[in-house]
Amino acid sequence: MPKLNYYDEMKEQKKYYMRQYRINKKKIAENLAKREECHKKYYLAARDRRSEMGMPIQVHIKGHKTNWHDFDLKRRYGITANDYKTIFDRQSGNCAICGEHQSEIKKRLHVDHDHNTGAIRGLLCYNCNLMVGNSHDNPDLLRKGAEYLENGKDCQNCCFTFDQ
Repeated sequence: MPKLNYYDEMKEQKKYYMRQYRINKKKIAENLAKREECHKKYYLAARDRRSEMGMPIQVHIKGHKTNWHDFDLKRRYGITANDYKTIFDRQSGNCAICGEHQSEIKKRLHVDHDHNTGAIRGLLCYNCNLMVGNSHDNPDLLRKGAEYLENGKDCQNCCFTFDQ
């Protein structure tokens, strides 16, 4: 028998798989039904576990992000959505550092907290939260960074000059 080219091989392979499918069609349908049943059991068990932990159950409904946000606030910081709103209102909806308003930011203001004590300091925008987090809550490091930036404004004192 001559050797088949690639496309003819694929055609033969497809024919073989279709024959096998027709032969095993009943078994495939049974396996699919079993799989669906297992998925349903797993889903129900997972839903029960979530409800026992106090997590929102209805994840696929409108407004589910709010439910998760409320749950996350309680889990991470021990505060309720009303506590978050109180802090938000106290700060007039602005970032505690840069003063940017929530309406100018795509995401919610982040809860800033002391990692050692867990005390909540306020709400920050994404960039300010990164700045504080990357400095490891070290005010001296932030001051040095501010000095560096202020000294860099006057480029006559720069150590590095490049000829062009």
